[in-house]
Amino acid sequence: ILSPCLMIPNASKESSHIKLWSKMLSLLFEAEQQEDRQSSEKDERIEIDVDISLKFTQRFAEYLFQLHNSKFEDYIEQLQIGCKIAPGFISYLMICIASEAEKQHKKEVYWQLWKELSPRVQEIAIAVPINNFKYRGQDNRRKLIRDLLHGDVPWQKLDYENQDIKLGKNLILEFVTYTGKNPDVFESLASLVHHFPSIFFESGVRILAKHQKEEGGIRLLSGVNTSFYLERAIQRFLLIDRTGSLTKTMHESCFVLLDAIVETASSRAYYLREHLIRSRRIA
Repeated sequence: ILSPCLMIPNASKESSHIKLWSKMLSLLFEAEQQEDRQSSEKDERIEIDVDISLKFTQRFAEYLFQLHNSKFEDYIEQLQIGCKIAPGFISYLMICIASEAEKQHKKEVYWQLWKELSPRVQEIAIAVPINNFKYRGQDNRRKLIRDLLHGDVPWQKLDYENQDIKLGKNLILEFVTYTGKNPDVFESLASLVHHFPSIFFESGVRILAKHQKEEGGIRLLSGVNTSFYLERAIQRFLLIDRTGSLTKTMHESCFVLLDAIVETASSRAYYLREHLIRSRRIA
């Protein structure tokens, strides 16, 4: 079934082509579902070679990209369902779409598809039980959340120079506003606050502080690098970027986050919190 898909012209809306793409999507979704079901009998599984799956996803991304003017209407509902049942596929598809957007010099198309999928991924992030430790080590759903929020990107010098992430600023902040009590979501925004302070610091810190204040404790700081990202970002903000007085909201936001990090036995956070209390005036 892959070969006929490879022959379909980009942006084709012919019904037979749409049915073929959709059928292949369904097969890949089902194959991923079966991998996640430990109870599946081996002889009942749909076996799809990894190379075929990757080649299909790459080709489908090229094809789908050209449908952005129609808001991907022929496939978006199926892809939204895929966020839940085949998050691994969606993660790789978004990587391929980002690559295509780069080649076509239309990076906004990546965020257009991102926006369409975001509500379903938010549902996944919200649905995770607060104390579900199995989730912390889990798989493709967690990866999809972190990938969409660029939580594990190995940022390069060029990324810092061109600041293309600003195209998704409002979408990301909206996502975290509703789902920030998920530790992976919380850590992902903390990463962006650290790496791109001119874009995310002030808005991001306020959102994170709100979630931390409502949550209490240190659960939201359970990510491997969450405390590090926030400490360094707040340190740079207080000691370099904003050495004068602070607004009441920003003063409180920094305090809430530092106060929580102090509970993790961080001496740097303790120093910054004391500096904030004793040396920084509220405008």
